[in-house]
Amino acid sequence: MTGDGSSKVYASYGEYYLPIAANTNIRMSGTEFFTQQFCSWDGTLDANEVPGVEDCGALGVFGDGSIPDTRSLTDNNLEPMYGDEYILGYSKNFDSGALEGWSLNTYYQRRTLASTIEDVAIDAAVNAYCDAGGGNEDGCAEFTGFHQYVLTNSGTDMSVYIPEFDETINLSAEDLRYPEPVRNYDGITLELEKPYDGNWGLSFSYTRSSSRGNYEGTVKSDNGQDDAGITQDFDQPGLVDGSYGKLPNHRDHIAKLFGTKSLATNITAGLNMSVTSPRKYGCIGVHPTDVYAQAYGASSWYCGGKLTPRASQAENDWLVNLDFMLSWNVPVPTGELTLRLDIFNIFNSEKVVDLYEFGELSNGAPDSDYLEPTVYQTPRRTRLGFSYRF
Repeated sequence: MTGDGSSKVYASYGEYYLPIAANTNIRMSGTEFFTQQFCSWDGTLDANEVPGVEDCGALGVFGDGSIPDTRSLTDNNLEPMYGDEYILGYSKNFDSGALEGWSLNTYYQRRTLASTIEDVAIDAAVNAYCDAGGGNEDGCAEFTGFHQYVLTNSGTDMSVYIPEFDETINLSAEDLRYPEPVRNYDGITLELEKPYDGNWGLSFSYTRSSSRGNYEGTVKSDNGQDDAGITQDFDQPGLVDGSYGKLPNHRDHIAKLFGTKSLATNITAGLNMSVTSPRKYGCIGVHPTDVYAQAYGASSWYCGGKLTPRASQAENDWLVNLDFMLSWNVPVPTGELTLRLDIFNIFNSEKVVDLYEFGELSNGAPDSDYLEPTVYQTPRRTRLGFSYRF
């Protein structure tokens, strides 16, 4: 900005395209045999220590091992999955004054989800198609809510092959009833750094940010689903009700401080501190009106029959963590020997990192574990190490 290279303003724009997760293709088009049945243990074990069971419920078949017609799995109008990123920043190196030797960097960052690919049930839209005189009677009878799932860009019109009709049909976004996925991140970051000069160094950063939307990504932290690309998001329209809010990775404030100081010849100490504001929680329960969403059990943003949107009900603790490091470069005749001591979480903080977000059981009864802690900070621990280079 001044012509001497000490400061600059910069900006960038990028589009980031993501491939479909391999897991999505394997689960959607593989010869998967997947059944599930819940039973009670009768208190006995056979000779091989296999438990005896009783009062078994119905056998749920989620995959019968058959190979599906791949034409029925993908929307013919499918567009790639990508997001946009905008960055505007300012940086400066200080060559004189109280901050001589320091550097400043501050920037605004915005990320938006432009398009994603998810599997959605199309039964409701096919039912509307049948009600309008399309299809055939036997084929239409198959679409009872969960018959056909299709990879698509949610919130758009669809063109897909229906094996029961032996034809490709067009389904409108209005009949499909799925909203467009939204994920918006806005953050302002300030960074100050004094590089280590053989005596001391310090680095500080603070980010004020917001991450909001109805779609976290190809995995789902709310219920722990790591089945990339085919989580329950957008499986049924009712599952999206109340899903807009502060996403699981939303943190209003994040501050980090790292310092290094030379205590004596060959002895160096360091401190690392982080401060993170709480995560927000909703209440996950059974949908009161959407019968298709009800079949998923406790999977909707409803509890007690009332809408309890994402991030609207509770939050975990502020997390403060302080770590210490001490290293000694031991003089040796040959090579370089370093001994190191690390103490993590010096004050042995026991704050709550994560909470149980299910407010109801799958039968609609209240879940007594709702908002109970599931993860605490890792306790104080010490690590001794050494390295030898020759």
